[in-house]
Amino acid sequence: YGHLNFKSLHQLSSKQMVLGMSSIHSPQKTCEGCLIDKQPRKAFKTKAPQRAKQPLGIVHLDVCRPFDTPSLSGNRYFLTFVDEFTKKIWIYMLKEKCAVFSLFVKFVKSIERQSELKLKILRIDGGCEYNSKEFKEFCEAKGIEHEVIASYTPQHNGLAERRNRTLLDMARCMLKGKGLPNCYWGEAVTTAAYVLNRCPTKRLQSITLEEAWIGDKPMVNHLRIFGSLSYRHIPNEKSKKLDDKSEALILVGYHPTDAYKLHSPLKQQVVISEDVMVDETAAWKWENESKIPNSYILMDSPRAKDVNPASSMQPLIRRSKRTRFPSIRLADYELYSNSSISDNGEMVHFAFMFDMELVHWKQALDIREWKATMKEELDAIEKNRTWELV
Repeated sequence: YGHLNFKSLHQLSSKQMVLGMSSIHSPQKTCEGCLIDKQPRKAFKTKAPQRAKQPLGIVHLDVCRPFDTPSLSGNRYFLTFVDEFTKKIWIYMLKEKCAVFSLFVKFVKSIERQSELKLKILRIDGGCEYNSKEFKEFCEAKGIEHEVIASYTPQHNGLAERRNRTLLDMARCMLKGKGLPNCYWGEAVTTAAYVLNRCPTKRLQSITLEEAWIGDKPMVNHLRIFGSLSYRHIPNEKSKKLDDKSEALILVGYHPTDAYKLHSPLKQQVVISEDVMVDETAAWKWENESKIPNSYILMDSPRAKDVNPASSMQPLIRRSKRTRFPSIRLADYELYSNSSISDNGEMVHFAFMFDMELVHWKQALDIREWKATMKEELDAIEKNRTWELV
């Protein structure tokens, strides 16, 4: 009966579901074999009690797993801070996990200055990025309780884990909704956190996370659909009389001053502007742009089959746009490109023929033409010196 527990055996014998089985009594001692081979995990509470009594009472910290595609800024992780009392979210982007400590120090200084409160408890998992010596020394110096959950038990840090899942779900929908490449995930996650902080939750009655944190109701009339085609006004100081008065960009987020963050796939830069007209029904037409870098092409677009997937994972490199002129020392030579195609359609590579050039002056002594040429040069030099003396 190794595959049955004692409760099942007792039911079989007591209710006569089978014949020929005597009554079975549960042993007084715990069966060591059953514990080793069958021990399950204990059930977690569906609703954890709220311990924080004020903002910054308990802050949950978690790092989302690395992304295969780097963001526009080259980041592969994002760091999430969640206040247990107000449920407010803070997002920080980072390229490597080693930057967690520096971002944590930056967060503590900023958040304590804004709220005029002190961080009391920091709840984190047992990741190695949180257990460094400098991390522990900083928490001790600031009087912060460094609360580390049990290993392989993300349920104890469920608030941050759940927030990360919600942010990723929203980011995927935002990218797919406007057909944006995966490299926009950083802007999508940041925008998702911005929107969530202005939404109500079940724990907070009739107020948003932002109101619970700052005490004032936030404005949401500036919110627009992420990834929409936007037209930014070009100031007169940056344009000539016949130049365009606006340029098409992609809406990728919001600035703390309620301005819009816009990205230009052509110029590969992010600009912040308030003079923006947003067309929420339109999206950027990637397949019709011939100047779009390969790393921005959608994998399901017509041009995707011409792009190497490995190259699309690399971060964008800005190259100089200045005009390049050939060197003066090559003015007497006929120049070719690095790769030229012959009339036969074959690739021809040009190189210096070192076996046709003289390497040492002693080799020239054996050639009659070289001797004659050098004699003429020496005679000319001597003649010029004679004229100078006269």
